[in-house]
Amino acid sequence: MVQTPLAVLLGAQTERLFREGTPCKLVLHEPEDSIAELLVEQGLVDLPTEITELVGRCSGFSIERGEQTMECMEFTRAWSGPASMLAPRCLELADYDGNAFIAEVNADAATSPVWYACHDPEVLVLQARSLAEFLDRVIDFFRPQRRYEHSAYGPDLNQRVWAVHEQPPCGQQVDEARASADEAVAKFAATLPPHAVVFDFRGLHVGEGVAYHDLDPDGQCWFASDPLLRAAEDAR
Repeated sequence: MVQTPLAVLLGAQTERLFREGTPCKLVLHEPEDSIAELLVEQGLVDLPTEITELVGRCSGFSIERGEQTMECMEFTRAWSGPASMLAPRCLELADYDGNAFIAEVNADAATSPVWYACHDPEVLVLQARSLAEFLDRVIDFFRPQRRYEHSAYGPDLNQRVWAVHEQPPCGQQVDEARASADEAVAKFAATLPPHAVVFDFRGLHVGEGVAYHDLDPDGQCWFASDPLLRAAEDAR
């Protein structure tokens, strides 16, 4: 059974969590009035049920070791920042000097990945395929026995960011995409203007990503019927 983000957090409250041998606890932050309405006002219209359920119960969470906060994330703000031309509908979970963990808010949780949006270098790095999975990965750092063998979240994140920056761009120019052997890509590309760049995130693995420095920061983002297939405007 696929868990919702709220179910992951509630389940973690019953777990034995540790950091460096010291017990930790997960604390839900009190819900704020009308968070869902506020997110809609910020542009996140048609919120899926699992998001309205989440923000109706809590405004965020922290993992605490005694008086020390080891991790803290919030669910109260729509995100607008680096790489928004590729991920325009997102919750900002946490901000670190302009770099942010962001969760896409699409109708289907299975097509709503979580990214690390970095501005230096300009890359998006996939953290999880869904918000529920991402929260579970965050909590996993506090479990005595890890459930995930590898994770893009945590100490190895900086290394992965630069690895993504140094790899060739994964976007396709629209003419190339129109000739793709993938029917979904070709059909989608046929609807796009000539200055579009097509990105197919359907096969992306956690820790992989894309550089976005050649995209128009104020440009439009187009989505196929599967939101993991999308396009942005080339700035060149």
